[in-house]
Amino acid sequence: GGATALSLQDSIGSLDVGKNADIVVIDPEVVDPMRDSSIYTKSLEQLSKCIYRNSSSMVKSVYIQGEKLV
Repeated sequence: GGATALSLQDSIGSLDVGKNADIVVIDPEVVDPMRDSSIYTKSLEQLSKCIYRNSSSMVKSVYIQGEKLV
């Protein structure tokens, strides 16, 4: 992957103990309030909704290098 191509596989590239990670936690209820009855249930369809709805209210929390910011 990209981390290996940059010779950074020891510090990034996977969610392992001791590696750096930037993570955004999304609230699925905000992304699709009707998801239980929605026909769009696949992961990529949900991701598409996140991208096209573009609302900060979807973000539950943000972690940068493992530290919670929001």
